[in-house]
Amino acid sequence: MVAKKQDTSLAAFLGGANLPEINAGMADALEADGAGMGGSAGGYDFLSLSGKTGVFKLGKDKDGIDPDELFVVDPRQNGKGWLCWKAGKVVARHAWSIYSDPATWVHENDLEDHGPYNYTKGDGWKVERTLKMLGIDSGRQISFSVGNDSGNRAFTDFGTLVSAEMRSGSKILLPIIKLSSRPFTAQDFLNYKPVLDVVGWTTQPAVEAFVRGALTRKQLLDGKGPRAKKAA
Repeated sequence: MVAKKQDTSLAAFLGGANLPEINAGMADALEADGAGMGGSAGGYDFLSLSGKTGVFKLGKDKDGIDPDELFVVDPRQNGKGWLCWKAGKVVARHAWSIYSDPATWVHENDLEDHGPYNYTKGDGWKVERTLKMLGIDSGRQISFSVGNDSGNRAFTDFGTLVSAEMRSGSKILLPIIKLSSRPFTAQDFLNYKPVLDVVGWTTQPAVEAFVRGALTRKQLLDGKGPRAKKAA
């Protein structure tokens, strides 16, 4: 039953959106994404990290995540946008793919006013970034978003790392990550930021082979691909 769920999730995650082939040209969009910017739906479980407690919350039940779980990130699905917070709730959102036409993006000067805002409590518009991931063992499709400065910096650093891999000419361009949180102090308050630790790189065929049982977990992490079929 788990294998069947993984097959279904994998098809939706890697192929359901008619995604383009990963190529070095995407590096420009990933790199530019960091410039100039200080529940469950659609088959995805939403993942968030509390900046106050360092606790991850996944899906409508607010589950925690297994600290040993590994996730395949598909950089073709990176998203960006804006969240408007008011009294601790999101009252408006704009989102788009970082590879879409910049002319269609919503810029700060075009954001609608939902004030008055209590800025001391975090009200107002915040930049949001999103990664789409697949749990290697759980088969869960996850949409991980951040909407604060420390989270955006972590996502920007991750995008820079992925873009460098793309520019290197490597064909193994799907990062495998482990998630954790790290404490830091800002204005005498203890906060937490996400840590996206890249533990390996893989390919779409390798992930598909792993789900079918044709590759072991170690082979996947070592960047091994499925064996080529012998000619008849």
